[in-house]
Amino acid sequence: MAFRMAALKSESGGFDPVFGAGAKFAGEDLELAMRCLLAGWEGRYSPRVVVRHDHGRSAATYAKLEAFYDEGVGAYIEKLQNDKRCGLLTRISIAAYLARLGWRSRTSLMRVHSGRRLYASTVKR
Repeated sequence: MAFRMAALKSESGGFDPVFGAGAKFAGEDLELAMRCLLAGWEGRYSPRVVVRHDHGRSAATYAKLEAFYDEGVGAYIEKLQNDKRCGLLTRISIAAYLARLGWRSRTSLMRVHSGRRLYASTVKR
């Protein structure tokens, strides 16, 4: 994911320190991208861009990473749903995502809800 410097310096405010490597929650890229969209910036997808990197993780350590990512998604959802700029279609998309996740993986859904609760208790509104 890449951002224009102007988007990072604009009202999006740059990366939220609650999200990212070494922070309480994963998902700094997703969270920042949504704030840029809500601030009026546009995004693009290019299938020509390919990024490969070896995480070097075993199956045992991947399970811990997956849990961290799930909680990060929950924190992201909690933050997004409390943003006044978040419209009806975004809220419907979140509800559909959670319903689909519950159908596919109850464990992941529980971790997402855990992330929502953790974020709500971490951030003062």
